[in-house]
Amino acid sequence: MNSNEIDDIKSSSFLSTQFRRRMLSETVVNEYRHHGHSIRVIGSYQSRPDDLMLRLFTIADWLCKMVKSSYKMTLTCWLYNDRKRLPSQRGAKLKPEHLNSGMTVFPSRHIYLWRLQEIEKVLIHELIHALRLDHGWANLVGPVKGPGSGERLKVLWLESWTEAMAVFYYQVFLRYCGVHAKLDETIQRDELQHNAATCGQFLEHFGYRSMRELLDHPGKWKEDTNGWAYYIGRRIIMCSPYFWQMIARKGLGRWTSTMIQRCIRDIDWTAVEDVPIGSESGSSKWILATSTIL
Repeated sequence: MNSNEIDDIKSSSFLSTQFRRRMLSETVVNEYRHHGHSIRVIGSYQSRPDDLMLRLFTIADWLCKMVKSSYKMTLTCWLYNDRKRLPSQRGAKLKPEHLNSGMTVFPSRHIYLWRLQEIEKVLIHELIHALRLDHGWANLVGPVKGPGSGERLKVLWLESWTEAMAVFYYQVFLRYCGVHAKLDETIQRDELQHNAATCGQFLEHFGYRSMRELLDHPGKWKEDTNGWAYYIGRRIIMCSPYFWQMIARKGLGRWTSTMIQRCIRDIDWTAVEDVPIGSESGSSKWILATSTIL
């Protein structure tokens, strides 16, 4: 690794001590370049992940083209199989080791990824930051309070919008690649149902009986990461019919503040609160992937 990568890893708040040590101990480096983008894969693997690298380059090319950006991605990744998981003790605080999979460092806009799980969607999330598509979103605080206030609450809603938009762009990308010929109501229903099951895992972990109880009394939710944004805030946003209407529009690029405010106004709170609690959703400590189709 070069000195910049080492410094970024050492100073990151998104990495657990365990991940940081593993990442810094790796010595094997494979480099890939495509259309001005570059990827460095750190670590020794049984085979060169050429197919995966091509998909990651395709995502970078496609998203930059869609939003008319000349940005060239610099990505360093470790392809660890560690899955996202809940803490072993019920009610324990969520930490980066449980959830975080990537980060973008500024001002270099260097992207780092370290989990294979959901790597394509996570790359899009980080590209939204790197491309500054999230500019101004921090001031668009959501329609409910989260587990924090002031600047912390702004960060949570910024990440909520980023995560929702990452799902949005990934759906459009799948259509672009021909995986889905049409983004219809079936995809919307499957995504929301799967997200509801994931939210149920978190609600049970923190001892909530319903989504309404969490939104009214968020004090039991404890974290040193942005899990509330990645799952709860994202669900609130994606329960707006207007959100899915925008997905259905081919070739949409940047979201304006007017569009986001419309999304907030159209939230279906009945759908937000429709989350299964109990053994169906919460018995497993392994956090479900973002979607059945991701």
